[in-house]
Amino acid sequence: MNNVKRLMVVLVMVLAVMGASITMLEVNTLTVHAASTQLNKKNLTLKTGQSQVLKLKNSNKKAKWSSSNSKVAQVNKRGKVIAKTAGTTRITAKVGKRKYTCKVKVNFEDTMLTVGKATKLNLEGVSASRVIWCSSNRSVATVKRGKIKAKGKGIAKLSAKVGKSTFTTNITVKERKEKKPARLKKVSWQSYFKIDYMKDTADGIIIKATNISSKTIRNVLADIYYIDAKGKKIYGNYIDYIEGIGANESFYMTFAHPIGKKYVRWGFNFKVNDVYINCESKNTCLSLENKWFNYNGSIYKSGVRVRNNSYYALDFELIAIYKYKGNIVGFSNSFMQFVDCYSVIDCNLEGSCASKYDEVEIVINNCASYF
Repeated sequence: MNNVKRLMVVLVMVLAVMGASITMLEVNTLTVHAASTQLNKKNLTLKTGQSQVLKLKNSNKKAKWSSSNSKVAQVNKRGKVIAKTAGTTRITAKVGKRKYTCKVKVNFEDTMLTVGKATKLNLEGVSASRVIWCSSNRSVATVKRGKIKAKGKGIAKLSAKVGKSTFTTNITVKERKEKKPARLKKVSWQSYFKIDYMKDTADGIIIKATNISSKTIRNVLADIYYIDAKGKKIYGNYIDYIEGIGANESFYMTFAHPIGKKYVRWGFNFKVNDVYINCESKNTCLSLENKWFNYNGSIYKSGVRVRNNSYYALDFELIAIYKYKGNIVGFSNSFMQFVDCYSVIDCNLEGSCASKYDEVEIVINNCASYF
């Protein structure tokens, strides 16, 4: 009986030791799971024109990439996402039957405008009626239905809200710079003209000059000054003005004598105000016909018919130059005349104070147009 009891005690002890060993084995056992395959980004925000590469982690298999809206963003076979226009799309990487996606939002690219200019923003695939537009600084830029108007210098943030998504852009507005016409400054008149002759006649002083530059010259002012026997200036309004002179073209300027005052010498000044590329001489568009001259016993008079051969309506001036034995002895000017396109006009000129003449030359002067 005692032996049976001892055997049972030993058996229980053996079982207890074996159970403890089994328990220890269970505690020390670890379960290892394989890492899951996934994209390195589930959400991606870009600006138009930007790009970023998506990668498939924990996979060495080749993925097939696609975009749900390639107008918003495109993706190449290596997972490079290129933002095209504002909106949203989903980029998908397909490996076998498994698909992994990334939601991409593309914001507008930053914009730069000058004051007074405008531009238009559009959200791809979104109805205009669903978009709520907003500007952070309306004194810089306003936005309505996607149309931006630049108001004043500064920076503003513009936003377009569609549901829970907001698309943004920064706009920089610069002041408008006024364009100045091309001109040559601080250059003496000798750089533009050569004097062909200067004559002191019975009717005043006449100057003929030629434009030796390669540009059309606009707004030429000249004045004559007279000096008396005491070396003092004789003051008066002795000026003339030319609208436009073409390259290599001659022109005439005439000046009256001082009334009731004697002079011993005289001089002149030219002033070139502008050299414009948008001014064109039109002297060659006019032709002269039916010249006539007569003498009424006390003064010589002349006239001519002027024909406009162009589609421009033109203003012009005529000058009659009276000569005797080849020398200039007098002149007369017409007031500024107007002739319509493809039309003719008869013009009379006041006579000359010259005592005699044997030749009259009538010239077209001071005719220009602007475009």
